Amino acid sequence: MRRTRRTFVRSGAAALGLTLIAGLTLGAVQPSAAPATAPALAALPLDAAPVVVGPADPAAVLEIGLALRGRDPAGLARAVAELSDPTAPGHGQVYTPEELGDRFGLSVADEDQLVATLTAAGLSVSGRVPQRTSLRVRGSVADLQRVLGLELQQLTDPSTGASYIASVAAPVVPPSLASAVAGILGLEPRLPMSAVAPVDAPAPPTRGLTPQDLARAYDFLPLWEAGITGAGQDVAILQFGVDTDEDLAVYDAAFGLNGPLPERITVGDGLVDAPADFATEAALDTQVLRGAAPGAQILVYGFARTFSMAIAVDEIVAAGRAKIISLSYGKCFKPGEFISELEVSFGRESFARAALAGVSMYAASGDWGAFSCHVFDPTDHRESTFWPSCTDNVVSVGGTFLETREDGSYLRETGWQDYLTTGGTGGGFSHDDPMPAWQQGAGVQNDRSNGNRQCPDVAAAADPDTGYLIFVTNAETGEAGWQMVGGTSAAAPLWAGIQALMQEAAAQQGIDALGFMPPRYYRIAQSDPAAFNDVIRGGNLVDEATPGWDFATGVGTPNVAALTDAVIADVQATPE
Repeated sequence: MRRTRRTFVRSGAAALGLTLIAGLTLGAVQPSAAPATAPALAALPLDAAPVVVGPADPAAVLEIGLALRGRDPAGLARAVAELSDPTAPGHGQVYTPEELGDRFGLSVADEDQLVATLTAAGLSVSGRVPQRTSLRVRGSVADLQRVLGLELQQLTDPSTGASYIASVAAPVVPPSLASAVAGILGLEPRLPMSAVAPVDAPAPPTRGLTPQDLARAYDFLPLWEAGITGAGQDVAILQFGVDTDEDLAVYDAAFGLNGPLPERITVGDGLVDAPADFATEAALDTQVLRGAAPGAQILVYGFARTFSMAIAVDEIVAAGRAKIISLSYGKCFKPGEFISELEVSFGRESFARAALAGVSMYAASGDWGAFSCHVFDPTDHRESTFWPSCTDNVVSVGGTFLETREDGSYLRETGWQDYLTTGGTGGGFSHDDPMPAWQQGAGVQNDRSNGNRQCPDVAAAADPDTGYLIFVTNAETGEAGWQMVGGTSAAAPLWAGIQALMQEAAAQQGIDALGFMPPRYYRIAQSDPAAFNDVIRGGNLVDEATPGWDFATGVGTPNVAALTDAVIADVQATPE
């Protein structure tokens, strides 16, 4: 049996003997009330194919997304490639959403004409972005079917019981709109899946990784002591579930945290029918991010589960606030089988535009090892990865089993893999994204390399055996309590919070923005290996962790104090 040793904070203000600047006090782990027992989050059933109930109610009102035809796709790809090439003319160029629209989006005249056409046909345009890459369109099922030629069905997701409307057949754009519309999004029969691992519950309030444990293990305690808590940084969480300020208040009180309340931004029909079991994922995302960067402003963007994740990213970029996005959801990366070709191609462009806007998106690599599609189809034993984590212009975040010394400092890590449960860190190859030029370094080119994007890029604690302690209220029963939760969907918001710390530290050095981060991580892994903990044990159920980059843990886990210094030095040496 694997065990980890951790020293938990004892009661009393003298436990750590210090008070941090900016209102963050490291105190005792003292839950504000005796925790109730929270039910375990059930593992998602392997036979979770959607069930068609019948035709959708014609009177039901639905919001969908239209992917618009952009201009100069070759120029977009070239601009992204030049972004991280110090010798290229476009190196380090950051675009505003409006500039992205002017260079790569649909023309203003064509978008205006499209909006007029849809409105005249009885639909309403509920959302536009300055990139002019997508529209949110609302209408009754009857009107959407009439105008767009759709055949909409009522489906049920057996993994959650959620009922929703989708198109079983791939939607086809009517010829009258095809000059401006590339495709119809938000109607896929398979919903995004949370990367949350099953909860090891009930968990007593002294079991599970706390913010202080992580600060010691990954060495961001020195930043906290210097008053760096992520203050002044906006971090967006793309969310399909609902968490509460009340649960966050219990978490804050237990660990002596103090920061701004999250801003909750609902886009369209977002979170109207959010399943109750996604409350655990939502609480995990918010609380882990808060635990790493208590001073950061968390922006929780709520979207309906039927909504396109690529359009969701466009919406966040359009707002122009967050340069960091955390995403804990995804689908099996098999275009045409579990996810549409359109969602993948439009997502590739959406994430490229985000990178050009200086945004880094940290996405969970999945919790099913090298077999991400198996959880969607138990007969699918092919190696597969998690989308959008293992696509270009995204920071793919894998998971580990973390062990610490008696004083809480880092001891070692193992790539998370559990053969009995088939759980483990996602890793492998992108379906069709070529390996980006910035993915270089020891271990990247290996006997398994096939020319495609390899993931993950980085990693952090995710094994449920060393899970994160969070406080969650069950939305259906009202019961509340502490849970210990694992999964790469904890590692992703942790990394997002770590970047918020690094951005604040960089701002104190006169650096306005860090830009798109993956090229920096790979450069630093080569030039300053002490910035990462190189994980050389464990694996992803297929590939073993090895020195340098590997398919289980990427370039490694963060040694944050050293990584922050290295990032600032990298920006100063190669300003972007």
